Amino acid sequence: MSGDLERRYRRALWLLPGYYRRQWEEDMVAAFLDSSLTGDPDEDELITEYGRPSLPELASVAGLATRLHLGGSGAPRRYFARGQAVRNAVLAVTLARATQALGSFAVLAWEHPLSGLSTSPAQLTAGTWEGIWAGTWYAVGYAWLVAYIALVLGYRRTAQAIAGLAVVPDLVYLLQYPGPWAGWILFDVAPVLAMAAFHPDAPPIARRGWLVALPASFALVAVPVIAIQASGDANWLDQPGLCCILVTLACLSHALAIRAGRGSGRGQWSLTLILLAAAAGIYQVASLAAHPQLLAAGVTELVLMAAAVAVDGHSLIAAWRPLDLRQPAGLAALLGVAVVVLALAAAGRWHSGDTTGARTSAPSSQAAASIIVTAMESQPPTPAGGCPADYTRISIPGAHDPGPCLRQDGAAATFPSAQVTWDPSTTGTQFIVTVPASQAAALKAVTTTAYVHQGLTAITVDGKTWDLRRAYAPLANGQFAIQTPDKNAAGQLLHILVPSA
Repeated sequence: MSGDLERRYRRALWLLPGYYRRQWEEDMVAAFLDSSLTGDPDEDELITEYGRPSLPELASVAGLATRLHLGGSGAPRRYFARGQAVRNAVLAVTLARATQALGSFAVLAWEHPLSGLSTSPAQLTAGTWEGIWAGTWYAVGYAWLVAYIALVLGYRRTAQAIAGLAVVPDLVYLLQYPGPWAGWILFDVAPVLAMAAFHPDAPPIARRGWLVALPASFALVAVPVIAIQASGDANWLDQPGLCCILVTLACLSHALAIRAGRGSGRGQWSLTLILLAAAAGIYQVASLAAHPQLLAAGVTELVLMAAAVAVDGHSLIAAWRPLDLRQPAGLAALLGVAVVVLALAAAGRWHSGDTTGARTSAPSSQAAASIIVTAMESQPPTPAGGCPADYTRISIPGAHDPGPCLRQDGAAATFPSAQVTWDPSTTGTQFIVTVPASQAAALKAVTTTAYVHQGLTAITVDGKTWDLRRAYAPLANGQFAIQTPDKNAAGQLLHILVPSA
């Protein structure tokens, strides 16, 4: 018996790889038809003519197709290489998210008084979140860290569930504060979906290497980035550019390993790097649309990354010819290319910083209005949603989180003259305020009060509170940051502090 139902089943089976379909298509179609028919000739005739595969059947075919296309042990070479490439790419992206989380925890530890470290620079703490988003972002970072370790140890479903939960806050934030979606899709959603490649047939992960990669990545990537941010000269370094540079260096390192005759799974890693380069390239292009001032540096990084992918592919092909292996000239040439890549990327970013004022030449001006810093005690709202006696909520321009209930704690510090530095090349939400040396003690006193009482500091200009942040340590360097929630609020504050801007 044949009909439209059989054709629909065969059409659904086209999701499967050709080698598997040629061997098992007839048996699978027969099994599906047997499960659909009832034995009643009249009813079976209607089912055969008008029936359709059920959703569970389609889902089972789709799951099998994913498992076969991302082949594991015993799969044909092409499908196995593809599966390994996807698995390696997922591990690399998850490693990057875990490294980012370790970096944020390192900054938090730097700020915490129990660390015993000196006060972190205002440039580094300017991005510290307050309110509900603060705990949310640290929880997201912790989730990615746990997901990475679970994935390396072989707990794929646990890792996928944790990472799936971690992408939700980013989605909520993007819906509330519209921004670039490319990063969320490429580095949040895609890795979670691609974790399906870690099916039971997949070969075991090299646990030791990937576990060692986490502290190595923190030391080689996160620590230098934190140091650059702490220097106050980090506006020229954005995340898409950093992704392109890292992928470029990874391609060149792999090409060197191939030339030296080291490493197994060369083709799999070359395909992995192509996938990562494609993701980094899309991320960079999407970012350049929002930051045209970095166009020259961004295009340079894209060209260099494409060249590195080509060099890696050429080295893979050359490795198949015995006479081309281990040639000192080839190794020296690739090392030279790596040095040139770093030099050109640094020069492009440096030039972009010079031309847009994003480096140390960021505009600086004398504040046209007094800036008041006040220590505040905080209490949670009452069960009815109100505030305890003598406490009130403070409205911050552009902020949607009502925040805790507050009251002033001690005398405020007023700075009628201060130097304000801002960055017009980014979203413009950050201001660095430097008070005169003679008033640095007043800033330290009021922030010490907030720190000792585990309170907050409120920064008020022209009768409005523009920033409210947790006091993690006294500010002894005469400098603090004002972080506004969005660009509109930043524009209003800039108009008050620097009318000429």
